[in-house]
Amino acid sequence: MKKIVLLFLFVFHLHSLFSQSNDCTTASPFWSFNNNTYPASQNTVAPTGPNYGCLGSQPNPAWFYFTVSNSGSIIINMSNSASVDIDYVCWGPFTSAAAGCASGLTGPTVDCSYSSSGNETCHVPTAMVGQYYIMLITNYSNQATSITFSIDNSSTGIITLGDTCITHPFFNSPLCLNGTLQLYATNHFGMGQGAYTWTGPNGFSSMLQNPIANNVSANSAGYYHITYIKDSTCYSTDSVLVSVDTCGLISGRVYADANNNCSYDSSENYIANAQLKISQSNNFVAWAWTDAYGYYFFDVPTGNYTIEVIPSAGYSVVCSNSMADTITASFPANTTENFAITCNATDISATGVVLWGQAFFPGQTIGIYPLVGVYNPNCHQGIVPGSVVVVLDSLVQYTGPLNSYPAPDTVITAASGDTLIWNVSNINNIGHFSYYDHPFNVTTKTSATIGDSVCITVIVSPFQGDADASNNIFKRCFIVGNSYDPNEKEVYPMGAGQLGFIPASTPKLEYTIDFQNTGTAPAQNIHILDTLDTDLDISSLEIICSSHQQTSTFLPGNVLKFNFSNIMLPDSTHDNPHSHGYVKYSINPMQNLSS
Repeated sequence: MKKIVLLFLFVFHLHSLFSQSNDCTTASPFWSFNNNTYPASQNTVAPTGPNYGCLGSQPNPAWFYFTVSNSGSIIINMSNSASVDIDYVCWGPFTSAAAGCASGLTGPTVDCSYSSSGNETCHVPTAMVGQYYIMLITNYSNQATSITFSIDNSSTGIITLGDTCITHPFFNSPLCLNGTLQLYATNHFGMGQGAYTWTGPNGFSSMLQNPIANNVSANSAGYYHITYIKDSTCYSTDSVLVSVDTCGLISGRVYADANNNCSYDSSENYIANAQLKISQSNNFVAWAWTDAYGYYFFDVPTGNYTIEVIPSAGYSVVCSNSMADTITASFPANTTENFAITCNATDISATGVVLWGQAFFPGQTIGIYPLVGVYNPNCHQGIVPGSVVVVLDSLVQYTGPLNSYPAPDTVITAASGDTLIWNVSNINNIGHFSYYDHPFNVTTKTSATIGDSVCITVIVSPFQGDADASNNIFKRCFIVGNSYDPNEKEVYPMGAGQLGFIPASTPKLEYTIDFQNTGTAPAQNIHILDTLDTDLDISSLEIICSSHQQTSTFLPGNVLKFNFSNIMLPDSTHDNPHSHGYVKYSINPMQNLSS
């Protein structure tokens, strides 16, 4: 099975998210090594004029294009979440996407289908390097659905993104009356940064890439237009229709019911990162996660909803008054619903390795943060002493603690690699969302060469009360001599080969997103947008830990947002050690995926 691909973006490094367009000239690019999912539009139609091949009608269009980087066959599989009728047409080859649109798509149609199936397959048999192709996908059923398309592994050709000059806007939905409108404009592969101009209803205007409007009114509804200009060769415009709903706020807190009386007592802890689901008439609506104080909220259009807490490895839901419950959202009332959870046995685990600074270079020193976690640390009471052990690779040597952090209690030097041991008085309280207190420096030996692997092993050993010893060891390998990207995402297991194939039986994937403020002043607010692959089970997502307090929300288009408000992250120029941050979570692949 191919490794699940997740795209993520920071407020300062962005990767493109798909939004729909009604015209060929605003087609979105896609490439071979990515699954692409977008919410299908309804009650729209493609413009008249172009040659639509076999399609007698073109309802609810979405336009895309691709560039061939390796000659061969290109096979594109399409499906949708509701299994309703979708159709497509593909044109080409063209010398550019713009040339294809300018021609009115009068060139030959490579492939076309109007079958009643919810699955379609486009076949480009002899694509050549440098050619461009344009594809139109329609939601013929006019039903609410999400359409997914990707390149089949049997394709012998490869397509690439290349340089594009396209802007795609989207916004946080549902947007509620008196709420906050967050507009987003995706960046442009290969194009770098440029100038953004937003205009919209009620006199709205902004020069920011991702502007915010507070306390929106009914007059804020309508089309918001975005213009992106990089230089004389790159001028792109697009728009997004924003609706403002009359919403009701549903909120509450999740707490650990220590005495099993199914009601909150002042001595009981609130639970961070608990996952909640809200649905309406058995249809999924939204996810939410509690913040550091156990608080959650849903802004939803008025009506009746079912809300529930999703059990995790750290807790179960036992109390009858905390099971899935029907609740009414009304405007402007705030409806409160609290949930009690029952703590499972304490599970302490080794969760990762984070580098501070550059990657491993011969003769140079870097910092390492070994990560150790407790599933829902607010849930578990009592002192659990133990030890944290780090086993170094033979290609690096321990050179002391990082900054003022405590040194290991024991250092065992060996030709096969140093071993560092910290005796911890209470692993159960080792931290909630900060770098754990055992960072240290290592120096890469001059005998290391570019391409060598440096493997670091973290072992946590609680002396009592650990429910699952199978996750107490974490090993991460790094490549010597590679450049270091302070804003990156890594996955464990990494998978094999260029495409990162993993066995179909892989039970869980763990992702770590690292970021750093490389500017010249503290960053006040940071958010990360992470687009989840449709082959991932969002109901299984668990937020393991983060470097700073954050809140998590789920946006349309399968986008997971991590919001670090008032983080005041120092810049690397003035305080490099504290200019780093991260968030780590796990998620399961969908069941019954092909091998």
